[in-house]
Amino acid sequence: EQGGELQAVAAAKIEQITAELKAETNGKVGSDAAERLKTGFITFKQEKFLKNPELFEELAKGQSPKFMIVACSDSRVCPSHVLDMQPGEAFVVRNVANMIPPFDQVENIVVIGHSSCGGIKTLMDSTLDGDHTT
Repeated sequence: EQGGELQAVAAAKIEQITAELKAETNGKVGSDAAERLKTGFITFKQEKFLKNPELFEELAKGQSPKFMIVACSDSRVCPSHVLDMQPGEAFVVRNVANMIPPFDQVENIVVIGHSSCGGIKTLMDSTLDGDHTT
């Protein structure tokens, strides 16, 4: 009997917390997203841009990266973070399934894939019937 009471109390508490969380987010979802972008830009400005004026002055004159990195658009895999690259070090092309566009003005092309890529899975699962050109 005590177990049943405890379960009922726990269920009621979960419902209460869920209702409170829903009430807190009502009408704020869009503004929270915009606030996240604003905060991210301010952090970039304070932690990177203002602390590295020489780098950004040089980049303002032009760019000549030694790498082109082609990576999946999957939000969990950010090439500049994974490879610890700074602004100006690489052209980064992100798209579904790491497709490589024609480009011949760069010394190195790096293709970064990841496991369980939905784009590659779809490509591999599709059948070609000869009527489609790729």
